[in-house]
Amino acid sequence: WHLAAASVEDDASGAAPLLGEAPGPARPSAFRGRIESRLLALRQGGADEAEAPAELPPDALLALHPAPGVAPGAVPLAGRGAALRAGAAVHVERHLSRVVEEHRTARRAELPEQRRRVNVGFDLQSAALAKRRSALARAGADPAADEEIAAIRGEQAALSGARARALRALDGAPNRIVAAPPRFLAHALALPPFPGSDVERMDERVEAVAVRVAAQAEAERGAEVQDVSRPEKARAAGLPDWPGFDLISRHPNGEARSIEVKGRAGRGGVRMERNEWKQACNLGERYWLYVVFDCATPAPRLYRVRDPFRNLLASEHAAAAFTLTAGNIVEAAEPETPSCGRAP
Repeated sequence: WHLAAASVEDDASGAAPLLGEAPGPARPSAFRGRIESRLLALRQGGADEAEAPAELPPDALLALHPAPGVAPGAVPLAGRGAALRAGAAVHVERHLSRVVEEHRTARRAELPEQRRRVNVGFDLQSAALAKRRSALARAGADPAADEEIAAIRGEQAALSGARARALRALDGAPNRIVAAPPRFLAHALALPPFPGSDVERMDERVEAVAVRVAAQAEAERGAEVQDVSRPEKARAAGLPDWPGFDLISRHPNGEARSIEVKGRAGRGGVRMERNEWKQACNLGERYWLYVVFDCATPAPRLYRVRDPFRNLLASEHAAAAFTLTAGNIVEAAEPETPSCGRAP
C-alpha cells in the first residue's frame, strides 16, 4: 500500500506582468502557485509488477494493524517492493496528468471572458490618455504642454506593448499549469492474518465477544435472535452465504432487525464491506449496526446505530470497503450506551 501527496501548480516563471503591475525585476523562476493538492492511497499486489494499482480512500490505511514477528523471508512480496513502488509512481503521474488536463481545459474555457476584460481595461486607459492628449493639444502652444504630450505618446506606445504581453500571458496560462513532483509519504506491506497467528486469534476472539454482547442485549429485550454470521448458519436460515449482516432479531412487538455486528479490542474505526452497505441501503431502518468497543476488556460497551446508511452515510468510492471512525459511530448511536449484557 502507498500513500502519496500530489499537487497541481501554476508555474508563473516567465509570465508577463499582469494589467496594472508595475515593471520590475523578473519573477523568480521557482515561483509557483498551488492550485490543488490531493492525497492518493494505492493498493497494489499480485504476481505481476505491472498490475495497475487500485485507488483507495486515504483513511483506509488507518485500518491496518501492526504485524510484529513476521520474518522477512515469509513475505515474497517484499523483494519486489522497488518495482511495485515504481509502478505506483507511474500511476500517480498518470493521475496527475489527468488532473492537469482538467484544469487546463477549465482555464481555456475562461479565456474569452478574461481577454475581454483585459481589453476593456486597456481600452479605458487608452481613452484616458487620448483625452488628456486632446485637451493639451487644444490648449495651444506651450513648451510644458508639448513636453507632457510627448510623455503621453510614450505611455500610449508602452500601453500597446503591455496589452500584447498581457494577452500573451493569458493565452499561455493553461500551459503553465503543471504537476508538481509527487511525494510518497508512506508505504505499507499489508498481509492477511496468518493461520493461527496472534492477530487472527485476537480478531476471532473480538468478533465472538461482539456477537455475544449484541445477541445478549437483544435477548434481554425479549427478542428471538438468530445467528447468521457464518455461511452454514446463513444457509440454514435460507440466506446467501454472506447476507450482509450477522444477526436477525425478532422483537415481541413484531419488529425485525437485521444487525451487522462489529467489534474492536479497544476503540477504533470499523470497516463496512460493500455487500453490508448494499443491505444497509436496501433495508433502511430495518438495518442496524451494533458496534462493541473494548472487547478485550472486562467491560465491553455496545453502541447501536439504526439505518447506518443514512446516519453514517459515506461518499461512494471505488473501494470494496468503507471506514467509519469511532467518533462517527458514537455520535450517530442511539442515546443508550449500556455496558456488556445490558440492553438499551
